[in-house]
Amino acid sequence: MDEIRITDVEREAAVGRVRAAFAEGRIDNAELEERLATIYSAKTGGELAPVFQGLPVPSPPPQAPEPLISPAVLTALSPFLMACAICTVIWAITSRGYFWPVWVYIGCAVPIVSILLGANQQRSRRSR
Repeated sequence: MDEIRITDVEREAAVGRVRAAFAEGRIDNAELEERLATIYSAKTGGELAPVFQGLPVPSPPPQAPEPLISPAVLTALSPFLMACAICTVIWAITSRGYFWPVWVYIGCAVPIVSILLGANQQRSRRSR
């Protein structure tokens, strides 16, 4: 790995890391210029190793939190929720008497609850 030639992307990442160390006050201006010259003249990964001596290893970026409801679960729920919404709109436009969409809600509750419970079980298996 030390003898593999570095790419421009790797070189720019090294420059960013050294500039960050300068911004944090870990190195002074003269040392910054010296390290940048070494980075820009480096051809292999082994030539970059001395540039990072005395600097902390960067921590990996934090991972985005997992959404409460995955897109797959939302896709599975959407037909049931749409049916409830449509029936409620029809009830609101036509009668406003007896709230008959409650029967649609009850009928849709069973698959909605089973989908949500299944998603919750999958999440708990992944977290173990």
